Amino acid sequence: MSESTPIPESITVELRILDRQEAGYPIELTLLETQQIFRGRLSADILPWSTSGDSRVDGQSLFNALFTSVDLLKGWGVAQGHSARRRFQMRIDSPELHALPWELLRDGNDLLAADADTPFSRYLPVSREWGQAITARPIRVLAVISNPNDLAAKYDLPAADVELETRVLKEAIGSAAQLTFPAAPVTLERLEAELRKGYHLLHFVGHGVYNDKKQQAALYFQDATGNAQRVLDDDFTGMLNRLAAPPHVVVLAACQSAKQSLREVFTGLGPKLVQIGVPAVIAMQENVTVLTARQFAATFYQRLLDHGTIDLAMNEARGTLITQGRYDAAVPVLFMRLPDGRLWRAEDLTKQKPETGRPSVTKKVYNRSGGINFGAGANVKVGGHMAGEDLNITVSGDMVSGNKIDTGGGKFVGGDDHAVTGWTAKDVENFFTSINQQIDAKRDLDPQDKADLKADMKDLQGEVAKGEEADETFLERRLRSIKRMAPDILETIAATLAGPQ
Repeated sequence: MSESTPIPESITVELRILDRQEAGYPIELTLLETQQIFRGRLSADILPWSTSGDSRVDGQSLFNALFTSVDLLKGWGVAQGHSARRRFQMRIDSPELHALPWELLRDGNDLLAADADTPFSRYLPVSREWGQAITARPIRVLAVISNPNDLAAKYDLPAADVELETRVLKEAIGSAAQLTFPAAPVTLERLEAELRKGYHLLHFVGHGVYNDKKQQAALYFQDATGNAQRVLDDDFTGMLNRLAAPPHVVVLAACQSAKQSLREVFTGLGPKLVQIGVPAVIAMQENVTVLTARQFAATFYQRLLDHGTIDLAMNEARGTLITQGRYDAAVPVLFMRLPDGRLWRAEDLTKQKPETGRPSVTKKVYNRSGGINFGAGANVKVGGHMAGEDLNITVSGDMVSGNKIDTGGGKFVGGDDHAVTGWTAKDVENFFTSINQQIDAKRDLDPQDKADLKADMKDLQGEVAKGEEADETFLERRLRSIKRMAPDILETIAATLAGPQ
């Protein structure tokens, strides 16, 4: 480049790690504006990953592992000389590599995910269009602070400081956007109703968990009484996907909300939201301290509302955390499918008239399969009258072969032509008490797994008891969840309902 040629404002560097081959993971570094491609390879020895205990050492080790080839180093050098700003997007095809802390990547003294000159994201290309930039004003932010009454007693989790969290967000957002807090208790149903009014950003403060055995993420919301209600990833993403106008950004200030399965890229809650069409999701890949989450939110919103570019605001917020000495500064992760990271242009903030509202029309239901199969055995019809379709659920084994269970008749399992009729509320309670006792007796489950499984049972009991009003999609997901964790328990449930002794 000659001295008279101006340096471009930015260039996008896409570093793609392809699926593993015998010799390791092929790497392609592409400069998208010039379509120059440089190639290398990541050794399979990168796994299993083990930390040195020093984030600087780990970050440089990751960088060295990526840039082992002369061609890749040449490409990185070309990118540095090409422009003052290099948007760095990591595109990872192999799910097992998502477990590595790529936000620690360090080129010497430069931490890529905290440098204003290298806006950093985990880029997840999906087939769905992301829509238009936000032009309506004011920008609307819905902030959910989930603080169930029984967090400490039931899950040994600390309560949220609602007053402090509210103040932090109000100070960060100020008058640059319209900030709304839904009234407690914050149930999933109440959140859905509020989101139908039209919001651009959704911020969630609360606790989350990822169950490795189930390959399933969950957030702790509240039920109608204010106690903890575990909301599974499918339920949360399904709710957002039903909206006519879902948020452009979802921020999950919850522990482990980004942690993923090693088998599917979109298993973690953050990537699942991108998969259904949310343009940008910020989630936590490991446990994060409350102080770090607050300090991150304060800087992130201030910077995002100033210039409208989310990956840049992410780097600026992380940089502030490092300056403040926060050891878990690398925990927040940005999953994005915006080519340039831009949600709106800063100059548009004062040009647009306030919007008057959005349609509340809902679109197709998320992931409605019409049925699930667990193997050879019995057919189970769940709430078929509600949505006009049957769910044919097959349970492994011969225990319930040839029997049918129907929950749509207004009783516990309903229908005069089925085995179980006339169960009282006490029968239902006794049945699920016995199931919970079986869960307690299982030696192959750790305490957290048992707690999750009991939560599924509580949901199942409450929903099935509704009879014709039962949500069959909800029941389907709970049965699938139970199957993942304890197939023998599921067989016991099906067998007892089909032919109780």
